[in-house]
Amino acid sequence: MRRFRWVALCLAILMSAGLAAGLARAQSAEEWLRRGDRAAAEDEKISAYAEAIRIIQPILGAAHFSKGIALFQKGRLDEAMADFTVSIQLRPKVGEGYYVRGLAYLAKDAVDQAIDDLTRAIELKPDMADAHYHLAQAHSRKGLLEQAIAGFSKAISLNVSHAEAFYGRGESRYRKNLVDEAIADFTMTIRLKPRHVKALRSRAIAYWSRNLLDLAVADYSSLLELKPDDKDTYYSRIQIHEHLKRYDLVGADHEKLVQLYPEKAQTHNGLAWFLATCPGPATCRNAQRAVEHALKALSLEPGYFHMDTLAAAYAEAGRFDEAVKMQEEAVQLLRKSKDAAKYLFEFQKRLKLFGEKKPHREE
Repeated sequence: MRRFRWVALCLAILMSAGLAAGLARAQSAEEWLRRGDRAAAEDEKISAYAEAIRIIQPILGAAHFSKGIALFQKGRLDEAMADFTVSIQLRPKVGEGYYVRGLAYLAKDAVDQAIDDLTRAIELKPDMADAHYHLAQAHSRKGLLEQAIAGFSKAISLNVSHAEAFYGRGESRYRKNLVDEAIADFTMTIRLKPRHVKALRSRAIAYWSRNLLDLAVADYSSLLELKPDDKDTYYSRIQIHEHLKRYDLVGADHEKLVQLYPEKAQTHNGLAWFLATCPGPATCRNAQRAVEHALKALSLEPGYFHMDTLAAAYAEAGRFDEAVKMQEEAVQLLRKSKDAAKYLFEFQKRLKLFGEKKPHREE
């Protein structure tokens, strides 16, 4: 619950500032109780006790609020929500109670209830930037992107340094195909939080969709500085380098993945396929190493994909009889799988190619 630490911090500040006043109110309530006990007339008793209740209610509401925050931070959401509800009943005009209960509903993925509470919190306290932000998040989860964008924008207008609101608005804008506006929001997020991994990844995807490939590569490279073992980022960068025919960089990324994940069949298979089928100059291929890594992938994870790669490696090495035999086995295995309709044509095309004693080149 690290993301909610600020709630506890704000609470501590408020409690520190109001401690003396709270104690004074408690003492005043006790005096009214004593006055009621001493009163002879019933009307006087009722008035005195009512005044004591009026004074003590906000104090009890704050106690339930504080307890709820502590429970929330420990992940005990149902208990926290029970205390938030009591706090709201005792202090129905305090927006923070609805706000934190709205956060709890969001954490439980009860989005409609979260929207109700966060809307009420904003009605009571319109300048609460984080309430607008979390309400926008809830709208985004419901697919209500116009409302989400408006909410994130309101949060930003109240707090121009709200990095997460810029990021949320960027995601909503991207989903509405407002790509340039999304890129601007992701850029602002990164300016405010240079190590914002999600914003870097989202901006890279947005750049890619705009065919701004060098900018996308730059963001993926920045991501790898922050998360140097992220396979998905390497594979994304590999795809762009392949499109740009930067085969030396494709090979370097495949080599790095094998170093990072030497026991993963996927990384050995990827390197083997590249070394066997690279369409660039002969220097980007290496038949011997392709066979070695294809065999390693097949030993780690038997299957028709890795058999297909090994067949391509044999063909690159000029071992066409072995290539044909391996590809035939791959085709037979593929026919029995759910992927047959999707891949059978390509597998059979390579089988014919190897039978003609020709290696495969990736297009």
